[in-house]
Amino acid sequence: MAILKPFEATTKEISADKHVSISKVIPLAKSLQHLTGAITKKDTPLVSNLSYQMRRHFTNIESARMLVMSTLLDPWMKKLAFSDSAAVRQAEQWVVQEMSRHVQTNDSNEDRQPSNTTEAAGLWDLFDSVVKQSTSQGASTSNVTLEARKYFKEPVLARLQDPLLWWKENEQYYELIAKIAKKYLCIPGTSVPAERVFSKAGELVSMRYNWLKPKNVNMFLFLNKNI
Repeated sequence: MAILKPFEATTKEISADKHVSISKVIPLAKSLQHLTGAITKKDTPLVSNLSYQMRRHFTNIESARMLVMSTLLDPWMKKLAFSDSAAVRQAEQWVVQEMSRHVQTNDSNEDRQPSNTTEAAGLWDLFDSVVKQSTSQGASTSNVTLEARKYFKEPVLARLQDPLLWWKENEQYYELIAKIAKKYLCIPGTSVPAERVFSKAGELVSMRYNWLKPKNVNMFLFLNKNI
C-alpha cells in the first residue's frame, strides 16, 4: 500500500548501523507526518489510526532531551530540524550547561594540584581562592558561550557527508562541544541492529550467508524455530 511506503523507508533509514542514526529521529518523524498527509486524504481506518499513532508518539518529540541534543549536535541539521523555537532555545541551554560542566571538571582537577606556599602566603589562601574562582568562572562562561556561538554559525554540512568525520576534523576548534557530540551521536536511533545480531534469523543468515541461497532462507528459519 502506498500509505505504508514512507514507513518502510523511515524504518530502513533509522535502522542503519553504519552511520549516525539518532539525530535523524526528529526530522524523519516530521517528514513521515508530512509525506503521509500528502499521499492521501481518504479518511480510512488505517489512515486514521496511523495519524493518531503519529500524533501520540511524535507530538512532544522536540522535548526529548536525548533526541534534541543529538539533532542539534549533528552538523548537517543543527537548528534546521526543529519546528518549535522554544525547543531550540532549551536545547542550546542544555548544550551550554554540559559544556560548563566539562569546564568545571577541568578546573577542579587543576585545583587539586599541590602547591608550595610559605606560611605567610597560606594566610591568604581563602581570599586567593575566591578571586581565582571568580576569575575562572568569568573566563569559562565566556569561552563556553563563544564556542557555542561559533559552532551554531558554521554552515551546515551536506546531508550525505559523515557528521562523525566532520567532528573528527574540527574537534580542535570545538573541544568542549566535540566531547558532548561524541556522547550523543554514538547512540543508535533504534535497537533493530542489536536485535538482528542476537536473533535466530540474524545468526543463521550471518553464519551461512556465503552459501545459503535466498530461496532456502525461509525454510531454514522455519526448521530452526520449530525443531
